[in-house]
Amino acid sequence: MNNLYKKALEAHNIMLDLHIDTKTTDPLFHKETEWFYETLFEVAHNIWEKYVDLWNNLTSLKLQEKKNKANKIINELKKEIEIYKENNKITLWTEDLLGSLSNSLENIEWSSKWFLK
Repeated sequence: MNNLYKKALEAHNIMLDLHIDTKTTDPLFHKETEWFYETLFEVAHNIWEKYVDLWNNLTSLKLQEKKNKANKIINELKKEIEIYKENNKITLWTEDLLGSLSNSLENIEWSSKWFLK
């Protein structure tokens, strides 16, 4: 199942790239491929959840380590966005986008902190 998951996740990532890359060149293809990459993600997600349902583990991390790692992933990406925003000459639109992304991550950051108790 590990190989199936990796292939499905790779297919999702490639489809996501195709989807994003056609935003300004082919609106119809862009719109339809949203459904494609979402379905491919669901396939990967379902394969991996079935793997866990069959009493397997994806990592050797203990539960608290998983919670800490989830919080760390969110915090690090949020910091990277904020550093990028501070250290680069960007347009007002890009500044607004990065601020919005940082706010979204802050929302899930607080939720992830709740699990650290």
